[in-house]
Amino acid sequence: METSLTVRITPEIKQELNEILTLAGGYFNYKTQHLIDLLNGDVKYVDVHRETQEILRRVVLATGYSYDLISSKSRERQLVCARQFAIWKVYTELYSHGYTLHMIADVFNRDHATILYSVKVVKGMLKFNDPIFAKINYNYNQIEEDERATS
Repeated sequence: METSLTVRITPEIKQELNEILTLAGGYFNYKTQHLIDLLNGDVKYVDVHRETQEILRRVVLATGYSYDLISSKSRERQLVCARQFAIWKVYTELYSHGYTLHMIADVFNRDHATILYSVKVVKGMLKFNDPIFAKINYNYNQIEEDERATS
């Protein structure tokens, strides 16, 4: 049985939390802007788990590989590219909303260092228009556009 707790944040507490988050961001070099925005009501809550599932669904459609294959240990080039693209997409879309490297790593049965490496690889491959990544990216964008058009 889950219990729900509602907390009322007074303007004074909100100001203190803003200051703490700003200081923590500067001192620890940690991205806190998404928390500050959420606290101040500047952005709406993002359901990162649902968004991750949507991204993965589109990657599955764009690549033709199932989620089980994408998250497998296979080192086949096409499959590795699909996995790295999926990791990059989740990272670029959700990291700024508080989805940590460890959380992303759990989705793909990897560690956080692999997530950072994948992001770096995909950025470079898209920059130099690698044909495999370019095709996945094109297919993904087409799926996303088609979904927007039908909404």
